[in-house]
Amino acid sequence: MALHIAKTTFQWMDQKAHDAKTDGITAGSMQTENVLSKAKDDNFGMHYMEELAWLYLVWPDDTLKARVKE
Repeated sequence: MALHIAKTTFQWMDQKAHDAKTDGITAGSMQTENVLSKAKDDNFGMHYMEELAWLYLVWPDDTLKARVKE
């Protein structure tokens, strides 16, 4: 169940907040989508990247692999 939630969350975030201009998801791009109510967080990218890497270990999806490389 946890893996299903992680996959669904990644897919939703990738669809709603992936910024093709900067090749990544940023707190700013998520804020534009009204997902985050806070201003940009300097640690956001680091924490998000760590979570993508952990998810990739248990779910080697091609889109996820591309986002990790970005």
